[in-house]
Amino acid sequence: MTDLNIDDLNIEDFCKDSAMVLSTLYQTFPRRHTLFVEDICGRDETDEFGMHSDRHLACLAAMLWLAEEGFLRYADTIRQEAIDLAVLTGRAFTLLTTPCAAFHPPEIGSLPPSVRLEHRTYLQRLRYALQQKSSVEIREAVLQLMSRMLQGAPQGDLQTERGNARGRDRSNDPDDDQPQLRDLSAQGE
Repeated sequence: MTDLNIDDLNIEDFCKDSAMVLSTLYQTFPRRHTLFVEDICGRDETDEFGMHSDRHLACLAAMLWLAEEGFLRYADTIRQEAIDLAVLTGRAFTLLTTPCAAFHPPEIGSLPPSVRLEHRTYLQRLRYALQQKSSVEIREAVLQLMSRMLQGAPQGDLQTERGNARGRDRSNDPDDDQPQLRDLSAQGE
């Protein structure tokens, strides 16, 4: 894969900030949490006019964008320092805990299937990428997560992955003992 273009550094920073924000909010879920910009992107010194650096403002903008796109909710901003009382949305929480079919961490092979499933989630992919400190890994993990969020309904992956963890895909199995969901609104009920 080619190196990131110098013009893409803002996207690299955005992806890293997003991964850290989502991981942090997952760690405190379901409690609301004050997310300080400097905890995500590092300490910032204001200039002689009290203005923050572009990097600091970009991190704050990433947090606000995540809220606008439905990844998190928050009560208010604290000046340009933090977002207050932030929490993952239900949809983001569900997606983060959904198995990511494209993620196969190297240490997973010897684990039992149920534990393997827990270690292959979108959240674990974000954490793994952050641990590797690879901008390419972080970017791929975040963009895949965001793409999946835009597609909606992460439960489809979850059912397929759980079926595979049991040794077979039971999503179309008529003998499956899990209840089938149906759209009652379409039937006028």
